[in-house]
Amino acid sequence: THYTSRGNIEITIDGGTPVLLNQYGSSLAFQQRWDSPLMADGTHTIVLRHPGGTKYIDIDALIVSSPESDPPAVVTLNAVTGSETGEIDLDWIAPGDDGNTGTATEYLVRYASSAIDSQSAWDAATDVNGEPVPEVAGTAQSMTVSGLTPGQTYYFALRTLDDSGNLSDLSNSPSAEAKAPTPVGVGTYEEDDANLVYTGNWTTWRHSSASGGSIRYTNQGGASATLTFSGRQVSLLYTNYTSRGNIEITIDGGAPVLLNQYGSSLAFQQRWDSSLMTDGTHTIVLRHPGGSHYVDIDALIVASPESDPPAAVTLNAAIGSETGEIDLSWNASGDDGNTGTATEYVVRFADAAIDTETKWDAATEVNGEPVPEVAGTAQAMTVTSLVPGQTYYFALRTLDDSGNLSDLSNSPSAEAKAPTPVGTGLYQQNDPNIIYTGNWSTWNDTRASGGSITYSNDNTATSTLTFTGKQIDLIFTRYTSRGDIQIIIDGYVYPLFSQYGNSLVYQNKLLIGYLSEGTHTIVFSHPGGSHYIDIDALEVHPEMTYSSPGILEDGSFAVAADGNIQP
Repeated sequence: THYTSRGNIEITIDGGTPVLLNQYGSSLAFQQRWDSPLMADGTHTIVLRHPGGTKYIDIDALIVSSPESDPPAVVTLNAVTGSETGEIDLDWIAPGDDGNTGTATEYLVRYASSAIDSQSAWDAATDVNGEPVPEVAGTAQSMTVSGLTPGQTYYFALRTLDDSGNLSDLSNSPSAEAKAPTPVGVGTYEEDDANLVYTGNWTTWRHSSASGGSIRYTNQGGASATLTFSGRQVSLLYTNYTSRGNIEITIDGGAPVLLNQYGSSLAFQQRWDSSLMTDGTHTIVLRHPGGSHYVDIDALIVASPESDPPAAVTLNAAIGSETGEIDLSWNASGDDGNTGTATEYVVRFADAAIDTETKWDAATEVNGEPVPEVAGTAQAMTVTSLVPGQTYYFALRTLDDSGNLSDLSNSPSAEAKAPTPVGTGLYQQNDPNIIYTGNWSTWNDTRASGGSITYSNDNTATSTLTFTGKQIDLIFTRYTSRGDIQIIIDGYVYPLFSQYGNSLVYQNKLLIGYLSEGTHTIVFSHPGGSHYIDIDALEVHPEMTYSSPGILEDGSFAVAADGNIQP
């Protein structure tokens, strides 16, 4: 029996050289068969032995053949490319039950990626289904093997079984290329298009947000989809989701590219674009590289073999005018090189230079790119909602009306505009100077400072304020749902502070003082876990003070300039 828990079994006959038979299989398959070579008439002993290791071996049955004098004769097998995609045609002259006399009982055909010219190669080869029933010796017989990878070369061998269970010796092992598909031209090919050739098990999921209304997905290692096309570029539409992982993309047998389809939320019609290729016929193979995750295909888009894609632009990046902004500028390229008007801009950013196709694929897409204007026109955009004070790298590509993408632009960097420091005063939780990242919610209650608080249990959540002063007070709410909050001042990480309370108490105050003269940035973040943290207000003081109203925390602490924490 083939199964994932199986490994090698050692077979020895009459004390001869052991043979290792691999019983592993990616799925459960019963009544798999191994046949010994033909032996001389007489008494023989077979020993089946576990050679060591943690894998299992198994025995379903042993079949002893009749000592008939003549097994079926060896056939001469022929293999040629078939008439339909992924097919190879085989033909031979039927042997008999005894040599070349009579009618045999069964044919066994197997294939492999190299010649099947030994017993061990036969044992390791893959069984073919659908062999014809043997006819009387001397009759011409044939069969078509389908479901093969288009354009791939396969080697075959045939053995014949008689009514006593005797197997013929191996046939010769001819090879042929599985019929390659007729190349398709420019256009969009949905996942169910007949020109897409699938191997392995794929499932269809229908959803109105998908291109064409459905996607096809699999979690079977080795499952593949193949398209042969004429064009200069091919694009994959796919779906980001938490169950997704890497899909392996190979074009014309080159080095595989791993595209990560994982996403923290469901997002349809994500796009991967190949690099520009020479005019001619190309084959793309999309394959599950192994693992328990899923990969999916929504559609493949073949671009026109237009001679000139848009030219690459020179991109400029500068700090923006508002908090968390960076301004980008460039001169428009054209539809063909630097002539005409292109169709679309694609801008992405990352925390390091985007200077290769792999880094472009991994970068984050920007929304709100302007519509391209005529070649040579100065264009610009502002990227917003970035982390203030953080440096970002950008790259831009231009798309024309035939779906051709330009090469990558340069990858300039800039710092997202840091906030203007605030001075002395009380800043409610919804003040625009307090910058939030992650998911936060508002809870309105008249007992809170300003009538509301902001709270979160998102492990990525942060709240930041840049200020000038020597003391800042965190006003917050104690409650049973609260836990630790992490405080970071000017990059220094301080011990966790607990906001937990046995009962609901508003406007608790944590004093953070003894700060040095100048500007400081305080960050409150969720350190992880399922509990909530909250911010009611922040109050900045020019000097140390304990006079402001509120409930002073027994656990309040002051942060000295040397980093020490004092109760």
